[in-house]
Amino acid sequence: MLQPLVELLGAPGVWRDPDDNRVIEVRGAIDGRPARVRLDDRNLVVTVKAEVKMRMLILMRDLDAVPKVGSPDDPWDDGQVRTFVGKAVYVEGEATIAGVMLETLGDLGPEVRAQVLAVMSEGYPDGVITVLSAAGDEIALSGVVAFGGAAAKAKVAVDVLGRLAAEIENLPQPDPMRFAGGQDTRPQGTVTSCRYCGSRFVLGWDFRCPNCGAPHEGAR
Repeated sequence: MLQPLVELLGAPGVWRDPDDNRVIEVRGAIDGRPARVRLDDRNLVVTVKAEVKMRMLILMRDLDAVPKVGSPDDPWDDGQVRTFVGKAVYVEGEATIAGVMLETLGDLGPEVRAQVLAVMSEGYPDGVITVLSAAGDEIALSGVVAFGGAAAKAKVAVDVLGRLAAEIENLPQPDPMRFAGGQDTRPQGTVTSCRYCGSRFVLGWDFRCPNCGAPHEGAR
């Protein structure tokens, strides 16, 4: 299992945690950028160094976060905005922060954005990626892998991170007025809500609710 990871990053070897033999790290590079694959039992984290600058993107995948049809609004809502960008894949945060993350995702090229959302939506047999985080000087994908699936899932993550790092480093600085309160001011990026399941999503990236599949005519 370890040799494919070593070859994947062109790493000189494998680092093991002296206090926990379940924790291993392979350090090398992705397209010339420092990179690391960390495996803790079945928990996988693949990280690449990149100049994210003023951009920010945190995507989460959680099937339990998908609204249930007919479920009432949460009376304990703390002002956090959750906007779905794929099935069970979403950004969440205070409205302005959520807006910056949606802007970053929206500014990616269509192919790279589709690849990012695809890797966040893929499931077993190799495992699942549950979090993508891009902030400061790092971009990381983390998730849980099936037994024996670390190398295959890490290979997919490395490919995505290489393309994402190259793209995000060349994005212009974010426009704080473009997403006012989490709402993209461009018509093709309108944030709306599905009238069938209640999911907030970006109308224009897709014309169907990413969770229940309802067409945009069903959005209010």
